[in-house]
Amino acid sequence: MEKIPICIVGCGGMGHRHLLAYKVLQDTGIANLDLVALCDVRPESAALCAGEMQRVLGRTPMVFHDLDEVLAHPDIAAVDVVTDGSTHHEIAVPALKAGKHALVEKPL
Repeated sequence: MEKIPICIVGCGGMGHRHLLAYKVLQDTGIANLDLVALCDVRPESAALCAGEMQRVLGRTPMVFHDLDEVLAHPDIAAVDVVTDGSTHHEIAVPALKAGKHALVEKPL
């Protein structure tokens, strides 16, 4: 099964919960998503989540602090938007315009 490389955008509390959900999906053996990157405008939040990913998934993600860099990266096909609801459209719309898939929590 082809896996879709995805980046969590937003490394706060919900970003950490999504990271744990990717672990559960990975453990099923049927997941078609591959968490490869994290993005947060706050470097300390991204670093904390990256450490958690290393611990939980056993690999180090690419870390970004700028959405434009994520959207320009050829090895990222999708974003998982878990920022504050008021910013979902500011991330999802550019992602879609860049040809990326977007997984967005409510509300958009």
